[in-house]
Amino acid sequence: MKILIIDEKKTRREELASINKEVNNILKNCDQLHILTGNECTSFIEEIRSNKETSHIAKYAIICCHHTFVEKIEDQLKKICRKNSIPLIFFSGRYSYSYMSDNVLQLSVDKFYTQALPCIVQDIKAENPLILEKIEFGEDYEVAILMNTRNKLIEWLEAEDDTQTYSELDLDSYVLELANDASLTECVHEDKGYNPTLLREQINSISSLIKQKI
Repeated sequence: MKILIIDEKKTRREELASINKEVNNILKNCDQLHILTGNECTSFIEEIRSNKETSHIAKYAIICCHHTFVEKIEDQLKKICRKNSIPLIFFSGRYSYSYMSDNVLQLSVDKFYTQALPCIVQDIKAENPLILEKIEFGEDYEVAILMNTRNKLIEWLEAEDDTQTYSELDLDSYVLELANDASLTECVHEDKGYNPTLLREQINSISSLIKQKI
């Protein structure tokens, strides 16, 4: 599996590589890396915008893009990545801190090339699954995932929204396995509706697990 990077600014990569040996080595020698530049970037944008066949994208383990360059096709790109279960990263000089939004990790340019990319390459070579929270938080990623899950449950409980179901929480099998709560797993699989008693129990269960991991 390969890592796709869409970044039209070659000089920026060269500058980072000149001051960071690890980045320089990855950019020059990593066989798993495929970087689109210049006309290749433009062709990729047009391919997505025109809704052409994009099944070949499934060969990538992750897609990482300079956000400004792909903003006009952002929604289409997110849809394609969701369809093919491909993690998506946007990096930009506009981001002063990292955050997750709509299942996309957003990073500063420096953090992407100097911290995230080495982590991605390491996991690809070890054939480990690519987890965006691990790329963002490092070894503390499990706690971050659990806290995010707990926050979703708390927000639902406080909203008292009886029109929502568990499917709208967007908790995948990995999150459920990590949470290790039979009630939560059952509620997600059966797409149950609002139940404040169950939500409180699940929140308390995840809180206890977080305390064990901290």
